[in-house]
Amino acid sequence: MYCRLFILLLTFSFYSCTEKAPKAKYGTWFGGHIVNPVGNSVIFRKGNDILAEMELNEENRFLLNIPDFTPGLYEFLHKERQLVYLTAGDSVTLRVNTFEFDESITFTGIGAAKNNFMIDLFLMNEKENAQMANNAIYYKTPEKFEHYLDSLQLIRNKRWEDFQDKHNAGEGFSKIAHAIINYDIYARKEVYPLTNFVSSKMNLLHSMPKGFYDYRKYVSFNQEEFLSLYSYQRFLFNYFNQASFKKYGHDFPFDPQSLIHNTIEIKLIDSLVTNKAIKNFLMTRNIRNYLSNSNNKAGNKEMYDQYMNFVQSESDKKNIKELYLSNQNLESEKQIPDETLFNTDFEKISLRSLIKKPTIIYFWSSESRNHMIRAHAKAEKLRVRYPQYDILDLNLDIDPEMWVEILINQNFDESHSYRFVDAIDKSRREFSINNIVKTLVLDKDGIILNAHANMFSSRFESEILGYLNKNDK
Repeated sequence: MYCRLFILLLTFSFYSCTEKAPKAKYGTWFGGHIVNPVGNSVIFRKGNDILAEMELNEENRFLLNIPDFTPGLYEFLHKERQLVYLTAGDSVTLRVNTFEFDESITFTGIGAAKNNFMIDLFLMNEKENAQMANNAIYYKTPEKFEHYLDSLQLIRNKRWEDFQDKHNAGEGFSKIAHAIINYDIYARKEVYPLTNFVSSKMNLLHSMPKGFYDYRKYVSFNQEEFLSLYSYQRFLFNYFNQASFKKYGHDFPFDPQSLIHNTIEIKLIDSLVTNKAIKNFLMTRNIRNYLSNSNNKAGNKEMYDQYMNFVQSESDKKNIKELYLSNQNLESEKQIPDETLFNTDFEKISLRSLIKKPTIIYFWSSESRNHMIRAHAKAEKLRVRYPQYDILDLNLDIDPEMWVEILINQNFDESHSYRFVDAIDKSRREFSINNIVKTLVLDKDGIILNAHANMFSSRFESEILGYLNKNDK
């Protein structure tokens, strides 16, 4: 076996720059090198099934011979998630720096070209999104917006043609590549009328040019092989958002967090999606987002009952039940749970003992580096503007030593920082931390005013000022 592995690695290295190399003689392999790892393992899965959890060696490398191989899309996870496409006999290795995860990924070896092409498309989409935001493309007329998307489609099609000229893509990968290219465009068309700054989104929907949504004749809501693609997910999210709004848009403004929007959406998903995996995925995302942002007790119960009636996945139902029950512990007008925390000297302290005046609590993790930096900067501004509030942060990194190291290296104020004594996964569930931007607002007695605030929301400062004014009366 060791001899075969040695031969494989020599072949792997020799052919690292060419896609025309012969297929690996001894199975299908996936390996890599993680620069600045945040843990000691990498998870490899297909869909929701974890195929392997590979430990990093002392050089932060891993190598896996994939058992019971099936061609197609796989996912690897280490801090963040990305896709890899494999066919039988491939030997693909990646290199990634966790400080710039997506931007730093490169693939080498047999089968690398397809994966580098997918990463290029992913980064192209990110760059396009930034350009569209900077140039206010979503505020343009439907005709100009469609013309802009057509120009992006031409660039993508040209890249695909160039790829095919150099590599034998194969039917399976061609199908995946076309899905990435096209569904990115479709997703933008679906979200366009919902993001356009017009007085009436319903009027805009009714005035869309003929043929604007012709592609809907050819799309499917049941392509399970595409489910791990970001482009396909975004299309599905945006399609059902728009379809739900159409049902109530003549009577109410667009509000994707409202009860009416979400009850309609979950029924539409049930009626239009027949694939169980996709239905479970969409419905679970729907209710998770709703419960993680809602203070409506009756609405939470209605959504929960609906979800439990429609979804068949027992594991998803179990997770949502835990979220629903933990939400009940964080409802408005209840006192904050008295969790035990560590301060930066690793001394234990109760959360309630820290509440001496109105308090804002936010969460952060080094795994979401951009949020980490923005959140601490926002907290400093809020401390200056609203000295009536204490502002505390709770770290969610798995490694407690990393928490303190980051505070020092980033020059963050240590006097306001704490972390849970209990395991992070348990604490996340108990505090319903589904989204890292979740923010808690408490009164001076630790009574919850809002368990689902967002410190980056345009309404946040008027909200916390309103609580102060209400208490002054």
